Amino acid sequence: MRIERLAAGTSRTRRTCLWPAVLGLAVALAGMAVAPAGAAGASRPAIITSAGQSSDAVMVNVLANTQLKLGLEYDPLVGADELAGYNTLVVVVGSSAKGLGAAGIDEAQELARVQAIMEQADASDMFVLLMHVGGTARRGPASNQLIEAVAAHADAMIVVKAGNDDGLFTELARQHGIPLTEVERIVDAREPLTGLFGN
Repeated sequence: MRIERLAAGTSRTRRTCLWPAVLGLAVALAGMAVAPAGAAGASRPAIITSAGQSSDAVMVNVLANTQLKLGLEYDPLVGADELAGYNTLVVVVGSSAKGLGAAGIDEAQELARVQAIMEQADASDMFVLLMHVGGTARRGPASNQLIEAVAAHADAMIVVKAGNDDGLFTELARQHGIPLTEVERIVDAREPLTGLFGN
């Protein structure tokens, strides 16, 4: 009987000791359940820029501002010294020789600009969203180096599934520990994009 009482007492003691941990876990889970998607970090003021000067950035700007009315700024050539005051940087990655030519820059200059804005985003604790919506047409060595440069600083990625056929984005998401959302078409990015901004 003594052994049973001691065992029972030990069990009660353990249950008592576990209560703070259980309550803490419940509070944490409750917080996760009620936290809006925007609490993940994306917030306004925000700005959309390009990495590679393809027309994909224009398409994301139309989606975000014309269709979804998110009210984001747009500057495909924004510089690191122009990011002050923004909380979120949306980087649409995809290299275009035609677009770079129209902007009067080459691949090396564009990569240097992108690296500089990524460093500034880190220094300013900005939320960085990488978007890739051009599919296989916007993949290749020039685009890949930009993708890797942005992914290293990104907090989330939204990509059209066709652009991830080789699993590059999946591997980068695993490597950097960031969430990856794949969509079939650019129009399907509406929900994850509005979700990130808490709309």
